[in-house]
Amino acid sequence: MAKDMAKDMAEERLRIRRRPFQFSLPSPLRTAAGPLAERRGWVVRLERSQGAGGWGEATPLALGEALDGALARCAQALEALASPLSRIALERRLPHLPPPLAFALGAALAEADGLVGDRGGGWRSEEHTSELQSH
Repeated sequence: MAKDMAKDMAEERLRIRRRPFQFSLPSPLRTAAGPLAERRGWVVRLERSQGAGGWGEATPLALGEALDGALARCAQALEALASPLSRIALERRLPHLPPPLAFALGAALAEADGLVGDRGGGWRSEEHTSELQSH
């Protein structure tokens, strides 16, 4: 049974949605490379055929020309990803994607699988919420 479930997950088709974003920070974030005054990137959503989905954020942490290059690499990789694509194809591509995009898609996949967030017993679960309220 577990083997059948693993096979079904590997063959599952995932739809990738993305939306670019850009915003100014209320106050610059100080980094070792210098102050960051804005954030740019993509919010990505993976949708499983069963309806579950997950979210990720692909936001390179770079400045100036390095940021422009990192954003360009993420944009090219996003364009190259077919949607829908099989789960196994996505998992095989993750190590070869730009790190911010690989992180975003990995986080979205974990949420879609119920490993994090509410379904995974994340910080919004009743147990954790009541713990926080009692302190």
